[in-house]
Amino acid sequence: MDPEGLEKMYDRIAKMILGADKKQAGLARDILVWISSSTEPVTCEEVHDASTFKQSFQEGHRFKDFTETVMAVCGGLVEWYGPKANPFIRFIHLSVKGHFERSHEKEQTWQKNPLCIPPEPVASSLLLQTCLEYLAYYAPHVQPKSYTDAILKDSSIGTLAGYASASWTKHISHVIMVTRPGTREGIARYQRILCDVFGAVLRFIQDHLLVRHWIEIRYRYGTKD
Repeated sequence: MDPEGLEKMYDRIAKMILGADKKQAGLARDILVWISSSTEPVTCEEVHDASTFKQSFQEGHRFKDFTETVMAVCGGLVEWYGPKANPFIRFIHLSVKGHFERSHEKEQTWQKNPLCIPPEPVASSLLLQTCLEYLAYYAPHVQPKSYTDAILKDSSIGTLAGYASASWTKHISHVIMVTRPGTREGIARYQRILCDVFGAVLRFIQDHLLVRHWIEIRYRYGTKD
């Protein structure tokens, strides 16, 4: 299919996704961001965990079959590959990333398009803050230590721990190293993002118990460098 045909097809898929309920469209956007801006390929369970950990006290908070859910909400934009038990996720074609990154340019601002992939450094800052929130959420002084240990030992949950503990520092460099915006409005937006990011990092490293928890998880899962 020619590039123009692909663009029209992606527009039709986006319209279909946005025609579903807001929750599904939000999940689709989160999945696109994880694929495009993660520091390494992410697995089914890592994305599943990232999407549901804040509701972990609610019964039935996890999807029954997340691989099928992703295929349904993303409208064929992504595919699974690798081991069947816990496959990796990627775009069906490299042009998908370019299309949904460019979609924020058409709207002038990414917030107006609920399905587009936000520009850097926004995307990396979103994943960075998710990683920090995840590590904080399962900290023993926030949740009971017995509960935290059970979460991290369970094969079906807690699977984002390895990625979060290894990659949040990498996302900082992605935020900082991004090409600086040239317009005054762009510079102001970039400064706000930096303030949000470094505020989140500062709160994290000032919590000594949380830092100890991060080091323990890092040691338990080993390095992914």
